[in-house]
Amino acid sequence: MVIPALKSPLGSPTRDLEKAAYQCVRFVDEPRTSTDSELAARPRIVQPRRPLWQRIISPEVIPWMLTCVFATTTILLLLERPESVQFGAYETRFSTDLQTLTQVPLEVKRFNGSPRFDENGTMRMPDVDKHAKWPENKLYAGEPSAELDANWEHLIGDRYFSISEDEALDAWGERRHDYIDEERGGYTAGLDVFHTLHCLNQIRMALSPEHYSHHGMPVETGSSHTAHCLEAIRQHIQCYGSTTLVPTKWMDTAERQYIDSNQEHVCRDFTYLRDFVRRRAVDGDLYVHRDKSLRSKIEGSAAEVPSDEGQHAEHSHQEGGAA
Repeated sequence: MVIPALKSPLGSPTRDLEKAAYQCVRFVDEPRTSTDSELAARPRIVQPRRPLWQRIISPEVIPWMLTCVFATTTILLLLERPESVQFGAYETRFSTDLQTLTQVPLEVKRFNGSPRFDENGTMRMPDVDKHAKWPENKLYAGEPSAELDANWEHLIGDRYFSISEDEALDAWGERRHDYIDEERGGYTAGLDVFHTLHCLNQIRMALSPEHYSHHGMPVETGSSHTAHCLEAIRQHIQCYGSTTLVPTKWMDTAERQYIDSNQEHVCRDFTYLRDFVRRRAVDGDLYVHRDKSLRSKIEGSAAEVPSDEGQHAEHSHQEGGAA
């Protein structure tokens, strides 16, 4: 009778190592195909869970966090200032500004010209600072003279330039055809700042009619033009609505409080605007060529419209022009 050998419940350490080595070699040599049962039988490797702060500041999460912060900030700013979307902004471009003239440089300028009082309490204007930056180094007020006229002419310059179709459409919409230049073609316009300066110069000349003889205009229209300029300047000042504080201070020789208007203001760079208009001139690098056939193209398009619609379009155009 053969008695079977007893096996240890723990098995032989040597045999266990051999079995493990065999399994490893078998796993490497076998093709990498697994059944569901084999996958389930394999031991799962559990990675240690990282702390929350490490997961938050991980390279994969940071870009998404920054994007969310930027988007939220933008939305809050727009909700806080919805008018900036509708009207634009001083430092970029108002919705009514020239379409192609954006982000005019800003500068802080201290105004000059605040009156002074001599030892007798008589008011007088300060002398012009010849070392100041143009245009503040020139004289613009005082008794009429050739120098004064030349300074104003250089300040205002050629105000008008050719406007593109896209600029006209953005500025005037469907009314743009009312502003076609019938003599030169295309559209002709100028920046309002230079029209306002022109009007201010007209007021200056109107104060000395004996010298300027109604500034070259017929006598019967001189007063009307002056009134137009007064209204233009009034509306321009009210529209800008500067809220810079102008203080008063005690003037010893005048023995009273008087304003000191020489205060700092945030201004658009006037030299930049002047150079922009020069660049829009015929010989400038930003010149817009005129379409001399623009009127005939519009009339030709209107002629192609059926009779009923054509009459309605012509009637609407006449009404727009009358307005």
